[in-house]
Amino acid sequence: MRLRSLGDCVLMTPALQALKDAHPHLRLAVLVEAPFRDVFAGHPAVDELLVLARGRGPLGDIRRRLAMGLSLRRRRFDLVLNYHGGSTSAFLVRMAGAPWRAGYPHYRSPRLYTHLAADPARHFGGRALHTVEYELALLAELGLPVPDPVPAPFVPVPAEAAARVAERLAAAGLAPGGFVLVHPTATLATKQWPPDRFGAFIAQVRAAYPALGVALSAGPREAATLDAVAAAAGAALPRFADLSVAELAALIDAAAFYVGCDSGPAHIAASLGKKMLLVWGSSNRTAWGPRSAAARVVQLPFPCNPCPGYTCAAFDRPRCILDITPGQVFAAFGELVDS
Repeated sequence: MRLRSLGDCVLMTPALQALKDAHPHLRLAVLVEAPFRDVFAGHPAVDELLVLARGRGPLGDIRRRLAMGLSLRRRRFDLVLNYHGGSTSAFLVRMAGAPWRAGYPHYRSPRLYTHLAADPARHFGGRALHTVEYELALLAELGLPVPDPVPAPFVPVPAEAAARVAERLAAAGLAPGGFVLVHPTATLATKQWPPDRFGAFIAQVRAAYPALGVALSAGPREAATLDAVAAAAGAALPRFADLSVAELAALIDAAAFYVGCDSGPAHIAASLGKKMLLVWGSSNRTAWGPRSAAARVVQLPFPCNPCPGYTCAAFDRPRCILDITPGQVFAAFGELVDS
C-alpha cells in the first residue's frame, strides 16, 4: 500500500523490484489512489494494480474504502506491506485480514502489524538513510537481504502518453531533446523558489542558450504559478498544467534538462536519468535528494537545515530557499550543460 504522494510512490519502486527479484514466484499487487496509478501501471515488478478512487463527498469516500477493504479480504493476501501509515491505510490493512502485516512503529495502530521496522538504519550500518533505503528496510525486517546494488527508482513511460506529448510539443514548436523543462512548484513554501526568481533564471538561460527552448510544467491547480513565471521571464513560454502522471513522465523524458525544486516530478526526472538541477530549501537532502549521478543541487548551508518545513522557525522568512539567487542557479546550470 502506498496511497498517495507522487515522490513517495516513485521512491517505493525499488522495494517492489527488490522483492520481485528475490522472489519472482510471488504475485505482487499495489494499492494506490487514482491520481498516482501511472507510477505503477506497467511496472515490470507489479502483477496487479488496485486503484482506490475518490467517492462523492465524505460518505462516498467511506463507501469506496469499505468496498476496497472487502475486495482485499476476498483476495486473501498472505502479506500486506504498508508504505503509507495513515488512518485509511490502517483500515485497509485491518480489512485485508492477511496473516502477515509489515509497517513502521510511528504508523497509526502499530499493534496491527506482525512486523515493525523499529530501526531501519541497522540494515545499512546505522548511517542516515535515503527514503529508498528506508523503504527497503521494511523488507529486511522480513528477512530479505538488502540488495547490492540497490535497485533504482523506475517510472514507465507508456508509448501512447509519449505520442500525445510529442504532438503537443510539436504544436508548441519544441523538439524532443531540445528544450529545458522547468517545474517551479513544490508542496511547501519553504521548498518552492519564488516565480520571479525562476523567471529571472529562465531569462538568463534564453539569452545564453538561444538554441534551447524552455517549457513549464505544474500540477492542475498550479497553473497560476506558471503564468507568474512566464511573466517574470518576459516570454510566452509553453505551459503544461493538465497532464496525467504518465504524460508528465513523457514530457520529462523528452526534455534535454530538468530544473525544479524538491518535488515528486524531480524523482521522476532522476528515475529517467535526466540531466537535472534542483533548487533546494528546507528538505532533508540525505533522505529526499535525487538518486542520480546526472543531478546537481543548489543549496545554502544553513545550520537549521533540514527542518519539517511547514513554517520557518529560525528566521522571519525561509532564507534557505529565498536567499538563493538566479545567478547561483544559472551558474550551476552552465556546469550542468557542460558536464
